[in-house]
Amino acid sequence: MRPLWPPLAVIKGNLLAQTEPLQPQKEELVSDTEKIAEVEVPPMPAFLKELVQKRINTQAATFSPIPTPGQILVINIDQEKSKKDNRFAPVTVLINKSTKNKKIWTGWMVASETDYASYWDMLLEPEDEPFDPLAGMIQVWNPVEIAIPSMPKVLAELKLARLQAVRAIAEEYEKRILPNDEESLPGRIAPRDTLGELSVLTGTWLGNEKTDPRCEYQGLYREVAETVCKIAQPLPESFWVKIKNWLKRLLPPLPPIPRYFLGGAIAATITFIVFFIPSSKLESPIDKSYEIAIEQYSDEIESVLPSLKLHLESENIQKSFSDNIKENFSITSKAFRAGLISGKQSLQSSSTIYKQEWLNSGRKDFFRLGRWNTLLSTVAQFSDKVSLSFWENQQKIFAQLKKDLSSQWTEEYTIQDFEKFGKALEQGDYQKLTEELKYMRDILSSLEE
Repeated sequence: MRPLWPPLAVIKGNLLAQTEPLQPQKEELVSDTEKIAEVEVPPMPAFLKELVQKRINTQAATFSPIPTPGQILVINIDQEKSKKDNRFAPVTVLINKSTKNKKIWTGWMVASETDYASYWDMLLEPEDEPFDPLAGMIQVWNPVEIAIPSMPKVLAELKLARLQAVRAIAEEYEKRILPNDEESLPGRIAPRDTLGELSVLTGTWLGNEKTDPRCEYQGLYREVAETVCKIAQPLPESFWVKIKNWLKRLLPPLPPIPRYFLGGAIAATITFIVFFIPSSKLESPIDKSYEIAIEQYSDEIESVLPSLKLHLESENIQKSFSDNIKENFSITSKAFRAGLISGKQSLQSSSTIYKQEWLNSGRKDFFRLGRWNTLLSTVAQFSDKVSLSFWENQQKIFAQLKKDLSSQWTEEYTIQDFEKFGKALEQGDYQKLTEELKYMRDILSSLEE
């Protein structure tokens, strides 16, 4: 077995920050120009040039300014919360999902020492570029739960398909799905398939802890992860702080109110929201997705929207929205078609005809499905530019629509058809997703009574 690089002693030193800056001795304080004149600088090795270029490319890249699933972040540890003498250097983490406390995210530790990769370490590949050299591999065996600062430094941003691959390895690890006849070969890297037949690059199975240096390596990083999780947790918000923050987001600024009126004001506000604002007036996840898409991808939408064909644009649009006009189309088909056109009108920033009427009708869920179909059919055409958090939200919408439509599916378009669409969405297969969206339009827009 060849020696793994860097040595464990170097890795251990890198994981701990210096408690005090190193001070040069007086006799060492000689002229820098004299030193430079005396030393002949050798040419930079090719592998170092590659690492430098990777860092330059990463610094020039544009990443989402807010924490997003799939981002690899550098997290500085709050030393004041640590009760240990050791001072940990900043850690690198791949974030996966936010918890109920939105400041806390789950994820996995990330490291640069790819020589130490095991069967449960996923290496970054050219398709993940740009990424900083510090983000060499994801330690799927080393999950963390950590507080994320508001403006973290981003080293990389994985595509949804790659994040799904990490999750697949995590599922393997949790279920202890072990390799068949896998050899322990420290330092060897090879491609393999995960659950769902996703291709990844990993190391091999761990060997004996006395002979395999990767065992000690994992012990070092586990200790760091445990400490990070303990000292990075913010104090939970109290119930009244949550109420205060919620009201701040919901209501415009108010003039000063005497304290003895505050309790009644809160109660009156909550009562008004619950009983007097119709649920259909509240912002839905689909409407919110439209707002995000229009705000972040307006140029892309403008370029692809003219090519989006919804089957019925040559017809009188208002016929698709009216329950009263006698047509051969079923009410389900009318609602879905209405949603298709309503969605395109939203993307064009024009008023949506009869939207509220359909949302108050018995086929409101098919209207919502039509609106959602238009949105996804549009953004799927530039899927490589769409953030992971956007696609994560679409998976939540899928789950909710599946629940809402559970007893309303037709013989022509069944729950199994919808689940095929959901699988393409989950796997990030946008070509398949586009095909499933078209199939949905073909069927649901042409149902007859």
